[in-house]
Amino acid sequence: LAHSDPPPEDKSRGPESIRLFVNKPTLDFDGAEEESPVQELKITADHLNGAPIELRYVLFQKVLSLTIFIPGNIGGGDVTALSCIKIIGTPAPQEGAKPSEEQQKSAKS
Repeated sequence: LAHSDPPPEDKSRGPESIRLFVNKPTLDFDGAEEESPVQELKITADHLNGAPIELRYVLFQKVLSLTIFIPGNIGGGDVTALSCIKIIGTPAPQEGAKPSEEQQKSAKS
């Protein structure tokens, strides 16, 4: 689940789309424009008013890094503005990682 809010005073500066790339920590602007993203989100007026955007769960498993690219805004201007981006999810334990004390206690219950 992703959620974004542009500044309420100027919705035309809100993103038109958001491109998400998984496990590409060295991706630059040229690469983000040319490569296919894992998921591209088309932003609607509802999203700009706070409606959540559902992500395709199966595309976001084993994520070590998430690169977010915003190619432009609704108004076509030079400046795109966001007041926040919330990404809601649950981190998965990494293979070979030692479980925390809390995880060990809950496993014994």
